[in-house]
Amino acid sequence: MAFRESVRNVGTPVRAVAVRDGHRAGPLLTGAPRHSGIWRLLASNRRELGRSSSVYATFSSARAHVLELKGQCDSMVATVVTGPKAGTHGWVISVGDVVVMTAGRWYGAASTSREASAGTIEAFHSALVGADARHATEAGQRGNRVLSDEERALSW
Repeated sequence: MAFRESVRNVGTPVRAVAVRDGHRAGPLLTGAPRHSGIWRLLASNRRELGRSSSVYATFSSARAHVLELKGQCDSMVATVVTGPKAGTHGWVISVGDVVVMTAGRWYGAASTSREASAGTIEAFHSALVGADARHATEAGQRGNRVLSDEERALSW
């Protein structure tokens, strides 16, 4: 079960995030196939610390939202959530009443989850924002493959 599908105890429903440049978070609902993506906060060892709670239609709208959020770190509030099984805890981070980031994994204790969320906000504040999209690799594969121009255009 995916993290976002199993989050419990969030006080208010999560709503779509409007991005200031006019792009809407999430893919457009049309008959034409679209590419979409999320942003991820990675540690220097490429371990995921957190990920966006929204899906973005374009890389530029995701990047613009990250840059906007970097200026709002002091307003970020972490909420520990209970996972799908006993003894599992995660977190969500909100700005105002909008959830903007989720944990990418479950933790064994609420205190560990709380500590990880605080570290994630600190890391987000000092994070370097990539200038281009990165293609996600399948589990168990290394991400060293160089993408062609066509693959890069479609990877988002």
